[in-house]
Amino acid sequence: METMTAFRLFAWQQAPQFSDVPVPTPASHELLVAVAAVGLCHTDLHFIHAPPGAFPYSLPFTLGHEIAGRVAECVEEVVSFEVGQPVAIAAGPRCWQCVPCLRGEDNLCVSRTAGRGWGMDGGLASYVTVSAREAVRLTSLDLAVAAPLSDAGVTSYSAVRRLAPRLRGRSTAVVIGVGGLDGFAVQFLRELTSARIVVVDKSRDRLAAALALGAEDALAADDTTSATIRDITDGHGAEAGRVRSQIDRYPFDDVADAYARIDAGTAIGRTVAILTA
Repeated sequence: METMTAFRLFAWQQAPQFSDVPVPTPASHELLVAVAAVGLCHTDLHFIHAPPGAFPYSLPFTLGHEIAGRVAECVEEVVSFEVGQPVAIAAGPRCWQCVPCLRGEDNLCVSRTAGRGWGMDGGLASYVTVSAREAVRLTSLDLAVAAPLSDAGVTSYSAVRRLAPRLRGRSTAVVIGVGGLDGFAVQFLRELTSARIVVVDKSRDRLAAALALGAEDALAADDTTSATIRDITDGHGAEAGRVRSQIDRYPFDDVADAYARIDAGTAIGRTVAILTA
């Protein structure tokens, strides 16, 4: 049986470990994807630090839910992809049978109690299987950039889209905390609205990064922040191009160190593990 290396959670409140596991076999509707890059999410740390019983998942499972790679195997029933095709993998899986899935709101799938990287084997491994309808065909986009878009990117986009109707004219949007997700939010606000974008954070490095991404004002988080926002908006306060990822790349062998940096709060943008070129 062919095996591969995976980064797996074996016990709650214990550090994940590298382990050899069988290469998965795709079902009739699935692709086998050779993983190229995986975004490392703070949610993974919730799993790692959680006490037994906090999540309804059985151990072990492979971490990593922001996944991009290339198709390594297509079964005969899947004709829309070919071997070598670059893909990003949507968060999932979905059941594709419940009412939300059938009406195109599969992000609200009522049958999804676990997913790739959270309760099921995820992408921090050489290969992962995915339903063909949950693989997004890519062209020239860097796979390390594509991987975080499948979770951090869509989460920020969804939040900005809900607020966009309230941000008419020269309104003001305040983004509090500019980590991996909020860097996307700053850019979506810039592209989808005409709002003045104010960012607030304790980290000077993160504030500088947010200004580079399109924020107009960067404020240190302290007791005067609220008053400063009212002052620069003439007393009104806050109403409710191209998007790029600021990413730090880590070799797969250094994924534990990358998680430690996220846990310590020193990551500036999105941290991505690189498995293949």
